[in-house]
Amino acid sequence: MRPMLIALLFAAATLAAGEGKEATALGKWVFGDGALDGRAAPIGTFVYTGQTVIASSRNPVRIELTGLRTARLILGAGGRMFLSVEPGTKPETRRLVVNLEYGAVQVDGEELRTFESVHVRGAAADVRMTGTLFVVERVQRDADFVALVKGKLKVGLRKSVAGVLNNHEEIELSPRQGVVVGANGFGAVTALNNRPVVPTTAVAAATSSVQDKTLGAPEGDGSWDKDLALDATLPGIMSPSDTSGDILKDQIVNAQNPGSNPGQDPSSGGNSDTASAAAVNDANLASTAAAVVFNELSNDIGKQVINELSLGGTILNDILDTLSLGELAGPPPPPAQ
Repeated sequence: MRPMLIALLFAAATLAAGEGKEATALGKWVFGDGALDGRAAPIGTFVYTGQTVIASSRNPVRIELTGLRTARLILGAGGRMFLSVEPGTKPETRRLVVNLEYGAVQVDGEELRTFESVHVRGAAADVRMTGTLFVVERVQRDADFVALVKGKLKVGLRKSVAGVLNNHEEIELSPRQGVVVGANGFGAVTALNNRPVVPTTAVAAATSSVQDKTLGAPEGDGSWDKDLALDATLPGIMSPSDTSGDILKDQIVNAQNPGSNPGQDPSSGGNSDTASAAAVNDANLASTAAAVVFNELSNDIGKQVINELSLGGTILNDILDTLSLGELAGPPPPPAQ
C-alpha cells in the first residue's frame, strides 16, 4: 500500500510540475538552428521561463512570443538570451523581460495583451517596448546600443546601475534614433543613417557591429523599408554556412571566466536582477557552445574526406596505389637466434 501511495504522490507532483511549466511558455521557436538549455531546438519547440536560447553561428533565430497579438524576437547569429516574467505595477499584471546576454536582438511587437509591458535588458539598459520595432546590441561588457526603427521607445537604466548612478530617469527615442547606454549612464541620442539589422551569420557579427553599420555612411536609402532580419528567417531561407565559430568560442571563454562575461552586471560583478537563472545558464553554456563548435568542425572534416574520395584527391590515390601492389606484405620474420 505504501509503495502505491508514494507512486501516486510522485505522479501528482510530476503532473503539477508539467502544468506549471506549460503555463510559463513564453514563446515558440519558429526558425533557425540553435540550442535551448544545452540541447538542439527543433522547429516548434516552446521556450519557457529562464531557458537559455543560443543562436547558431550560421543563422539568426526567430521566436514568436505568446501573450502578445503580433510579437517576435529575432536573435542574431551567435547571440544568447533568456526570457523571464516579473510582477507588474499592479498585483494582477505581469511584465515580460528579454534578457540579452550576448549579441543583438530585434523586437517587433504591437499589442501587449496579457503583459503590462515588455522589456529588453542588456548590460546597463532597460528598454521598455510600447508597440514598436527596435534592436538592442551588447556592444561591450558594460554597454548596450539601442536603435529604434518605428514607434516609440522608453530607455532607462537597469535598477542596479540606476542605483549606483542615482539616475532613475527614462529617455524617449523617436524613429531612426539610437543611443548607447553604459555603466556611466546615457550617451548622446544620435540620428541613424541605416536601418539596424541583427547579424545573420557570425562572420557578419565579427565584421561589423550593428552600431557601426547603423551609424556609418548612408548606404543608398538606408534600407528603412526592408526588414532584412525577418527576411533571413522566412521558411526555406537559410544563411550561408559559417563554421568559423568565433562567437561561440567567445562564449566558451566567457563561461569559463565569469569575470569577463558580458552578461554580468557592471556594478556588482554579476547579473543581480536574474542571478539564479544566469547561474544555471552559465553552467550549461560551455558544453553547449563546445558541442556546436565540435559539430561544425566535424562536418567540415567529413566534407573534406568526401571531397578527397570523390574528386580523386591524395587520400584516394594513396589507397589505389596500395591496392595496386597486390596483397600487403606480412610481418617481418623473427630475428635469427
